Amino acid sequence: MILDELESELLETPTIEPFERLDKGRFDINHPPEKPVPVISLCGYGISTPGNLTILSAQPKAAKTTAIMAAIASMMTPRGDCLGFTGAWTGGAWVHVDTEQSRYDADKVVRVALRRAGLDAPPNWLRAYSTAHLDIDERREALFAELDRAYGEHGKVSGFSIDGVADLCHDPNDSAEAFALVSRLNRTAAQYDCPVIVSLHENPGSENGKTRGHLGSELARKAETNLQLVKDADGVVTAYTERSRSVHISKSMGPRFAWDDAAGMHLSVESVRTEKVSAKTLETGNTVAQVFSAKSVLTYGELREAVMQVRGITKRYAEKYIATLQPGFVRQTSGGLYERSK
Repeated sequence: MILDELESELLETPTIEPFERLDKGRFDINHPPEKPVPVISLCGYGISTPGNLTILSAQPKAAKTTAIMAAIASMMTPRGDCLGFTGAWTGGAWVHVDTEQSRYDADKVVRVALRRAGLDAPPNWLRAYSTAHLDIDERREALFAELDRAYGEHGKVSGFSIDGVADLCHDPNDSAEAFALVSRLNRTAAQYDCPVIVSLHENPGSENGKTRGHLGSELARKAETNLQLVKDADGVVTAYTERSRSVHISKSMGPRFAWDDAAGMHLSVESVRTEKVSAKTLETGNTVAQVFSAKSVLTYGELREAVMQVRGITKRYAEKYIATLQPGFVRQTSGGLYERSK
């Protein structure tokens, strides 16, 4: 009997309303959706577009808050260092929620973001909240209500960021609760046609960026961009993404930043690849200086011999090395001799 009733329900013709909602996402060869314009980019690559989730993960105290606030600062027509982030404010409110820090600490990071952007006061579209004083249910209810309020007051929500998304869950390992929260965040991004950016801790000792529980796994699957932060032994943080839909920023190319006592905030440092190139350039410059230390102009044979002595390499490898020096470090004169490039 129960089976017959279930079959009967499945055979019933659905009302028109589900079809109307479904057809909003129907493929139409004649009307392709517009390609979304990135709201937040990193190294010039879009990482956060309207209607999508971005997850920012790291071990504890690895500058997740710094990265989120730098991304927000990059939308404020910044005149300072935004740590590789660039933003395009699309009009409307940006709602930022800090779930972990005290009101004092949450206030402080917003003020640092303003200094980073070179502003004395926040733009009226930034609505930032500390919610550590609320319990989980209150926090979740309040922040989604705030999106409605922000939309009503500004006519648009340009973005939504949650620093500490796990604090919207009673248990990140509860699959039902985690899936429901991620689904709600996905719907929110679609409803307001805005990017949703969240931060989440990685599991202790994780080497592959695995984030906490079912919540982290589901966010990683649904996110447009999985942005990782890694802090090295010297306190230098690298931001990169190797698990995203539309962009790949390798760890060697990712922007890096470190705390600067004089500035009172994190500032950019060279990427690993740029640092290696700089070191290589310095080494080559030193070699060329030694090669031309005795004479400013050399025949090819003299150049080759000098390179062999300075580098301690064979004739064959000296010839290959000389080829790499031209035209940046060494140039050939009209008379066929060799001198340092100007």
